[in-house]
Amino acid sequence: MPYPNFHSARIKNPGEFQEKSFRTILLPGSGGVKSIIGRLKGETSTTVQAYRFPKGKFTVSQAKAWLKRNNVKYISFEKATNDSIDPIINSVQRYDVMDDTNFFLTKTFKKDENGFLNGDAIVTNIGVFTYKFQDGTIIRELRCPEEVLHPDSLETLKMKPITNNHPKNLVTIDNIKEVQVGTTGSSVHSDAYAVAVPISIQDRKTIDDIDNGKMSLSCGYKADLEYIPGMWAGVEYDAIQRNIRYNHVAIVNRARAGDLAKIRLDDNEAILSNENFIVFDDVDNTNNQNNNNGGVVMPDNLKTIKLDDGIDYRADAEVIREFTALKKALKKADQVKIDYENYKKDREVELSKLKADLDTANDKLKDTTEKIEKLEKENLSDEAIQKAIEERMLIVDQAVKAGIEVKKDITNIDLKKAVVMKVFARADLKDKDDVYIDARYDAAKEVLEDQPNLNNKKKVFANNSQARQDEDEENIVKDAYSKYVESLNNNWKEGK
Repeated sequence: MPYPNFHSARIKNPGEFQEKSFRTILLPGSGGVKSIIGRLKGETSTTVQAYRFPKGKFTVSQAKAWLKRNNVKYISFEKATNDSIDPIINSVQRYDVMDDTNFFLTKTFKKDENGFLNGDAIVTNIGVFTYKFQDGTIIRELRCPEEVLHPDSLETLKMKPITNNHPKNLVTIDNIKEVQVGTTGSSVHSDAYAVAVPISIQDRKTIDDIDNGKMSLSCGYKADLEYIPGMWAGVEYDAIQRNIRYNHVAIVNRARAGDLAKIRLDDNEAILSNENFIVFDDVDNTNNQNNNNGGVVMPDNLKTIKLDDGIDYRADAEVIREFTALKKALKKADQVKIDYENYKKDREVELSKLKADLDTANDKLKDTTEKIEKLEKENLSDEAIQKAIEERMLIVDQAVKAGIEVKKDITNIDLKKAVVMKVFARADLKDKDDVYIDARYDAAKEVLEDQPNLNNKKKVFANNSQARQDEDEENIVKDAYSKYVESLNNNWKEGK
């Protein structure tokens, strides 16, 4: 059903939840957005059932934009009606009293036979909290689930002293007798949003104050601040609380998270301390600037920031904001530089591959050009072929005269060497160049011309006449000539 003063976004149907497990939570820093949470059937943890948006602060489009911005998927959306009665506000007020049995994290506070006041109460929760310096400037700090609900942090809430208002300093063995009015229990309970502990109040004045309406709870603790701005659940923040370690729980007039912590949550009158201490103060102690014991209260607008080298540095809040913004810009610039270097490296690799391909293509072109030139040189004319044949036949003729067997594949230069060695048996032709071989060959030819019968004397065949020997010589020459012509023609055709 639509509500008079709230736009409503339903996330899950109410029938999916356990009876009497619902409660309403005001999301800190959200501009008035409330979430209805409860336990699904068969579950022990809480789940969001719906969101409510005050129509005085959110239009329908603004509410839907908030849901989209925070990645909230809803099954139905109803805009507010024009009626003035708001049953949701009345319902919230019921959760403001400390003995509300609908809170499964809490138990009704009752006095025992000794007059001590005992019960379970919510003492802290997640959200974006606003803290102020003494000069009135503020800082918005995120208490994210992974820090608030971390087991190491929750462990420090066990057996901690209860104080009536926050003391000037953190509670230690030196001042506990003066400030302690009770203690937390040895167990801690939490859901996805809030943290509760057993509490026992053992001081008459404090119990009287509670009876008179002083029922809000505020944790005093230490935390490291990570100065990285951002947005959580649609709310901007300046820093994130890390490594939260609790020191005490104070009973104060007003709790930082509003009505959820009755005998309940973080004080709305808190101030900041140096050295990463966060100390909450109620309204009666906000003007206290006692700094004799190492400085619990920060007396000015200075903030502490942890530099990259691990050194804590104090500076004006505005300087810290500018430094943080500059650091973000530098980080973005560094990423742009890294992206450019990667792009440049990729392009250099591509360029190197292209150069390799170009060099390969040039080498292939050069090889092809050389082959073409070689073929052109070897592509002899008919006149050149005839001249080569005549030269070959002359060499073959001299070889035959010298009594040398002429093989088909023997080269001209080898035939010349054979002729020289036949005529001049002691000749040393090893490692001699072609000019030397030609000169010795010419000398061998002259010897052969002066001794025309040299071949006949050295090569005698039985039962053959001189005419048959002459005929054999003539046939050998003709056969060698024919084979050489055939070899030249074949080589020319094959392009060798």
